Amino acid sequence: MIGSDVKAWRKRNGYTQRELQAVLEVKSRSTMSSIENQSNPIPRTIELALAALEIAPVLRGSEKDYLRPYPAIAVEDVHARYAFRYNRWRLEELAGHM
Repeated sequence: MIGSDVKAWRKRNGYTQRELQAVLEVKSRSTMSSIENQSNPIPRTIELALAALEIAPVLRGSEKDYLRPYPAIAVEDVHARYAFRYNRWRLEELAGHM
């Protein structure tokens, strides 16, 4: 992941540059800007943090929101979600062959 990927991720997930800076605890706005504009790979820690934010958007909240327990997800819910995704993928695949 390079800087332009970070910028695209930020826009796709509805963050302003200042919000993402705060959530990632980047010290200055210029540092956040340089991360988004670099053509070299970004630090792995930032890449992992972005992945975590995408998986658990509750992490986006304020500090008091961090104290809320993350809602438990039943195993059945996880299986249902994967089954839905698989079936949707199969339908799209079959539709492509018709």
